[in-house]
Amino acid sequence: MYAFSGCNNLSLVSFPICTTIGEYAFRYCQRLTSINFPICTKISGDAFNGCSSLISVDFPSCTSIGAGAFSLCSSLTSISFPLCKYLGNGVFKDCSKLEQAIFPSCTTIDGSAFEKCYLLSSISFPACTSIGSGAFWSCSSLSSVNFPLCISIHKSAFGNCYSLSSISFPVCTNVAGDAFANCSSLVSVDFPSCTTIGDGLYSLGAFGQCINLATISFPVCKTIGKYAFQSCSSLTAVDFPSCTTIYAYAFMDCHLLSSISFSKCTRVAEAAFQRCSSLTKADFPVCTSISYRAFGNCTSLSIVNFPLCKYIGTGAFEKCSLISSVSFPLCSKLDGSVFAECKNLISADFPSCSFIGSSCFQSCSGLINLDQLNFPVCTVIGNSAFANCINLISASHSACTTLS
Repeated sequence: MYAFSGCNNLSLVSFPICTTIGEYAFRYCQRLTSINFPICTKISGDAFNGCSSLISVDFPSCTSIGAGAFSLCSSLTSISFPLCKYLGNGVFKDCSKLEQAIFPSCTTIDGSAFEKCYLLSSISFPACTSIGSGAFWSCSSLSSVNFPLCISIHKSAFGNCYSLSSISFPVCTNVAGDAFANCSSLVSVDFPSCTTIGDGLYSLGAFGQCINLATISFPVCKTIGKYAFQSCSSLTAVDFPSCTTIYAYAFMDCHLLSSISFSKCTRVAEAAFQRCSSLTKADFPVCTSISYRAFGNCTSLSIVNFPLCKYIGTGAFEKCSLISSVSFPLCSKLDGSVFAECKNLISADFPSCSFIGSSCFQSCSGLINLDQLNFPVCTVIGNSAFANCINLISASHSACTTLS
């Protein structure tokens, strides 16, 4: 530990029979340009941290590199670790001139391993099974990645990789939140084995703000996490044949999204499709719950089909101005503002609903007579439920016992 740390004039080191380099061994040796460790098998944490003149490193026998070992080696352009199996946290972080990383034996990449390697454009990890949080975060020159054996991608792994246009993860089962957030050149993604897309952080989901993403394939995905595809403004169609749960904000602000298919989805969470202004049809044959503003401001939505839905949350279809007819045969309660400002709504069928929440049909100017609505067992009509229905001329309901 600290063997030669801070030796600012050290330029060349050679240890032909050294097998282990301890922590901070050559840290801040800022003039070090040449190193020779032919049989070294282990490099400990921060061993060469801040060696800003180091250009090339070759460790033919090394199997493990500890955290921060080559971090801040700002001149490093070439690395060779043919037998290395493990890369620790931040191992090459801020190596701003590194262009290529080939690790044929590496199985695990820990967090921030190549973070802010701005010139890194080519990587190869054919044996890697796990990519840590922020591993390639802000590698803005990285254009293509291939991880044939990777099973798990952790948070922010490829976030802000602005040049990334092609990815391949054939056996990956889990994509964590904001894993590919802000990958603005990403056009198509295919995850044939992925079952879970994790929750995003700070309003950025797994593919959040991938503004050119147009095609996605997740045939076995069961769970779509928060913010997963938020603001993917080029996405036009999605099909998730195995998905059972869509979490909050998952597709919010996907303005070109016009076609969706979720044949097994049972729950649509808060604002999941809010402001998807091109969406024309929402067909969820087995969905039982629609949460707060799930389809709010979907201004092109005209057809909705939720035959098994029992609960509709506040503002779920608010300002869906093209909806003219709705039918929810099993819904027992309508929360507030569910259909507020649905100006073309002229027919509604709720044979099981006993409660109409506040502002539920507010400003539905297409309503002329309450007979247009079928609520045979409704006993409670909440505050402002039909307020500002300016064309309503007749209001009569024989089952109602309470008007708020």
